[in-house]
Amino acid sequence: MLDTTDQELVVWQVNISPEPMVSRLTGAWVVSHSRTTTIQHLVHGFPSVRHRPIDLPAGVNSSAVIDMHATADAVRREIASADAAFTAEIADGRNRERPRWPVLPDVTPVNVLALATALADIAHDWAEFEAPRLSRPYLVQCGGPRVRPLPLEESR
Repeated sequence: MLDTTDQELVVWQVNISPEPMVSRLTGAWVVSHSRTTTIQHLVHGFPSVRHRPIDLPAGVNSSAVIDMHATADAVRREIASADAAFTAEIADGRNRERPRWPVLPDVTPVNVLALATALADIAHDWAEFEAPRLSRPYLVQCGGPRVRPLPLEESR
């Protein structure tokens, strides 16, 4: 997560891995724009979500700029696809309990911390979705037999 002031870059690191070993919100930095090496270590090569347009120092690039709304929509589509597969599975009268799919939060961040928290929540919900998907053989077809990473959608 990136935000900026006239003098500083604000960076929140969010762990979006399927099974984080620590908290999803893993670090926060407020760094002077003049500290290019520090900014490079924090940002370069990692996907970013930006609270507002940001000009990074020359030579520093994130691997992708992520669209939070599109990412949340991608997760919602995956959940809907798995739910449709579940509905098809029980159409022949089988008595199965519908998985409790996560309900994603609306993404309406007012600041970079709210944006970081929203991404952490989406990553948590994705992991909560993947577990029941993989535990039911008839849902494995919806994405394959392995835990998938959060489907990040790039800004256009």
